[in-house]
Amino acid sequence: MISYLRSDALIIDETRFNNRLLIQERVEAVEHASRTALGIALRFIYLDDGPLNISRDKMIVAEVLLEDAERLVLRSLYNLTKGHRRWTYGPGAARVARASRYRCQGTGRK
Repeated sequence: MISYLRSDALIIDETRFNNRLLIQERVEAVEHASRTALGIALRFIYLDDGPLNISRDKMIVAEVLLEDAERLVLRSLYNLTKGHRRWTYGPGAARVARASRYRCQGTGRK
């Protein structure tokens, strides 16, 4: 569960996008049973050519291994691509969100 967060805790460093080495390092640092879920989640969040959705069971396993900002992004992307908003937005939402680097469409702020 996410407790009170500072706004700077919700900023994702742009150097993480398309950084396959960082993803590999983070995946290798966790126990073997969680590696697949974390790898899929990180690729879903950070890679422009990453997966277009994530299964609920993989999301649940990966959530506990993610930072607060990543957890929020993962939940939002899940809802847009597989959750209750998928009929409106669908898999293309993941591409658009990643391309914007999760900035606000109106203000351009992170």
